[in-house]
Amino acid sequence: VVPLVASEERYRNLLDDALAGDGYVGILQPVEEEWAAEVGLPGGGPVLYYVGCLGQIGECREEEDGYVALVQGVIRFRVRGELPGVRGYRRMAVDYGEFLEDPEAIEQELDFSELKEVVRQRIESNGSELDLAIMDDMVGTEIVTALVHALPFSSAERQALVETPTLQ
Repeated sequence: VVPLVASEERYRNLLDDALAGDGYVGILQPVEEEWAAEVGLPGGGPVLYYVGCLGQIGECREEEDGYVALVQGVIRFRVRGELPGVRGYRRMAVDYGEFLEDPEAIEQELDFSELKEVVRQRIESNGSELDLAIMDDMVGTEIVTALVHALPFSSAERQALVETPTLQ
């Protein structure tokens, strides 16, 4: 579950349309501009990664700056092409085929002792006060998701986790 902040009109439109429909929205991260230029990706609006996640919108509330919605990941997808935009937001044609096992892929039996040590070191170096005991009752995918949002990963590091075949 990740928070989605819709402060721009196009993103508020996207949430309005998704909630009026089936309540699902696709999430794609933008590629960092320096990296996109370095590898020669085309311009024309923010360059997006090609693997994202379909999310189901849960709680959604309006705040001063727009909407804040909690979105629960359902399944990853690969972008096959861009469709014409609607009400200011971008739309994509996507394929779920290579990720069909995602909804069942909660990997509970993984040993996270090494990961917890890396997290401990990173938390100490950043001066964060995250209590690692919260991870004791979490399964693999929950631990990784929590860490991605609690630690200062770059966009490319987050995307590497989105695209990894398994947590193993």
